[in-house]
Amino acid sequence: MIDTDVLTKIGRIVKTHGLAGEVSASFGTDVDFNAGDCLVLDIDGIAVPFFIASARRRGIDAWLLSIDGIKSQKEASEIVGCNIFVDNEKLSDDENDDDIIYVSDMEGFTIFDAADGTRVGCITAIDDSTDNTLFTVNTPDGRDIFIPFAEELVTDIDPEAETVTMAIADGLLDL
Repeated sequence: MIDTDVLTKIGRIVKTHGLAGEVSASFGTDVDFNAGDCLVLDIDGIAVPFFIASARRRGIDAWLLSIDGIKSQKEASEIVGCNIFVDNEKLSDDENDDDIIYVSDMEGFTIFDAADGTRVGCITAIDDSTDNTLFTVNTPDGRDIFIPFAEELVTDIDPEAETVTMAIADGLLDL
């Protein structure tokens, strides 16, 4: 049995990819995978180890993974939605730091525009079900808008104040 106290959540299986059992996985931290690496999936509350047959990066925080023993889209669909964990020893010192904040932890944070410091609104939901993470933000005037999350757009995160400052594209707030 795997001791869950030595595991850290790093991502989630988002969807199947193709017909040969490959899956798309989204990660809240910078990771690097190789064939043979072990991932632990939370399946119905049980930590189950899986080994990577092949891995290729897809975007900034997503990977396409082939898992040993999963050979069809049907088999792959059974692990969609599972959280992904790794042994704490596999994480670098920075990733194992208690100061790390994951995108999934930002619900409730307030977004500010880096250009002029104005309050954009409060993150009310985070959709990470696709390769492109999307914040649902409730603006001060009561509208819900969608802001795509990309690390390169973030200029500051203050976990204590629960704020995120982002470079917001011109016109995005008017949609």
